[in-house]
Amino acid sequence: MYRRFLDERKRAGRFSRLLDVFRGPRDVAPSAEEVVIARASLESFGRLPPEQRALMLLVAVEGLSYGEAAEALGVPIGTVMSRLSRARKALRELTDNDVSPPSLRVLK
Repeated sequence: MYRRFLDERKRAGRFSRLLDVFRGPRDVAPSAEEVVIARASLESFGRLPPEQRALMLLVAVEGLSYGEAAEALGVPIGTVMSRLSRARKALRELTDNDVSPPSLRVLK
């Protein structure tokens, strides 16, 4: 039970930025930095291939197990695990490389 709790906490922490985007408005207004990071993360998520994006939504957002996701998509569980691994790696690379400050315009 304790290991399951730890696994769930790790999973929630890993994708907390994505979950924040899908949860909607909060009581406190986000900072400009949080908005830029959230937009960059969402844009990076949108650049994933459709099958990886669907799998990430099922597992990370909906909280389905690998078996349930495999059944929902009609693919073997090994395919789910490899796609999810590739999706997480691609999202990490996209998010780590893309979070840049917004470009500034020169005003005269």
